[in-house]
Amino acid sequence: MFMTLLVPAVFAWDSHLDSPGDLELGLEYGMTVNPDERFELFGNPALPTGGIRAGYKIHPRVAIVGSVHAGQTSAEVDTDGEYSYYYDDDDSYYYEYDDEYDDDYSYGSGEGFYTRWRSMSLTVGAKADLPVARWFHPYLALSGVGSLASVQMDDDPDVDDNLNQIRERAMHGGGELVGGAEFRIGLGSSGVVLMPYFDVGYRLMTPVRLGQLGTVPSRGLTEHIGVAVRW
Repeated sequence: MFMTLLVPAVFAWDSHLDSPGDLELGLEYGMTVNPDERFELFGNPALPTGGIRAGYKIHPRVAIVGSVHAGQTSAEVDTDGEYSYYYDDDDSYYYEYDDEYDDDYSYGSGEGFYTRWRSMSLTVGAKADLPVARWFHPYLALSGVGSLASVQMDDDPDVDDNLNQIRERAMHGGGELVGGAEFRIGLGSSGVVLMPYFDVGYRLMTPVRLGQLGTVPSRGLTEHIGVAVRW
């Protein structure tokens, strides 16, 4: 009896499921996978992020959407004996190795060093949905992306003025195309709609030019999962 009364009260499939309000705001978790081998120096090729997404409906089936995300990935690189952050002029890539390193490119020696990649990104674009049911809305979204990448290599990350520390920052931009679905849940007669959602697609960005550390391509699979409210 309790469930018989509760379900209609919470999941009220009334008219605002078909035409919810113009505004939406949500929290989401994201991940972008960079398949380039140069990104492996920073640990997992998947860069996890967290952020917020906002939207404004400009048409019954189209909304302007934007998001802000921050994330990082890091790794501890173990070496046997001497190593260096070595710059290869052909490949524009630093890497570590053990023997016969070139003093012109040496930044330290020891048993290992730490790497970290931080990212702050902003997206702005349009999302178009096509309802299959009142509660189920598949969608496509095309967005422009701007990102600030911060990279650090350090054999002693607890010391800010370490002589062996290397830091570089770079802005880069591009776009992403994703496809996903929203699940709309009406919250009684309040007019507020709860929207769990997910999407997956591809992000293509300009290369990240990191000064003395060279250039790292930025492209790959991207995905998001989150919960938003619309009113």
